[in-house]
Amino acid sequence: MNYTDFQKLVVEKIKSVSLRKTIENEKTLFKPIELLKIVYYYVESYDNRLSLLKTMLSADDDEYMHSYINFLINELEKGLEQLKCNETDYVYELHIKISPEAYDERYICDSFSSAITLIDEFYKEYSLKYDKSAKYKIVKRKIYNSSKDKFSEDFAGSCTLNYQKDIYEIHGHRETSFHNCDGICFECKRLCMNTTNIKFPTFVAYKDLVKYQDTDGSIKYGICWDIPDFQGEECYIIPLDCYALMYRSFDKAHDFHRHIPYPFVEKADISDLTNENKIIFNEYLAFLDKNEVQTI
Repeated sequence: MNYTDFQKLVVEKIKSVSLRKTIENEKTLFKPIELLKIVYYYVESYDNRLSLLKTMLSADDDEYMHSYINFLINELEKGLEQLKCNETDYVYELHIKISPEAYDERYICDSFSSAITLIDEFYKEYSLKYDKSAKYKIVKRKIYNSSKDKFSEDFAGSCTLNYQKDIYEIHGHRETSFHNCDGICFECKRLCMNTTNIKFPTFVAYKDLVKYQDTDGSIKYGICWDIPDFQGEECYIIPLDCYALMYRSFDKAHDFHRHIPYPFVEKADISDLTNENKIIFNEYLAFLDKNEVQTI
């Protein structure tokens, strides 16, 4: 597969439709290390990340990059393997949220596969329909045995899944460093994702209305505070539902800002807002215009 076709595959997996269209319209071409970072950090599905990394081996002929990609593939596979591995004195804690507002249902299971099976059993038991906003989390925990164990944290890894039970993120696996890093990234000259800052093409501007998905799966709206000359990989957003805006303490809005990676940000339209949020949005824009607040 040639490099251009591979980039198209990667761009198709970016969540933000607004960003995807801008990349296509402006014919943006990313460097290999940038594309690698997009795959590893900004493609949501674990299976898609793994598949794209393996495909990239045939789209780039740099031997050093091949070593780096193979290292990342191994880290992803090792993380899932360690999470799924059934071990004595370990249990799996399943969390089910059928919607962002729903109660966090929790169940203890004897294996990773049991936790997956229990999701279907839960919906069957309560005659519930699957909703796209549903999220699941599986946490592996160590059981404390007073006769042989000293105190230690019980967390041994976790993963989040979407409503279709596809794994999105895996946490807890201690990744080794490909470069044997000393942690001083800002002085590093190595070819590395951590020292690579992707300049995505601009699709939102200062004071634009944007939307993004919060950690609980709910859709949030906010105002972009970015300006192109200082744009990084994350959009600087003032949420419309933050206390500073809700209680009209507009001068304190910065205290509630969020940094959301551009691949997860959409340009929004005011017609998407509730009447209350339309009022807040317009009043805050008027405040910015009057006070000439500087972006950070």
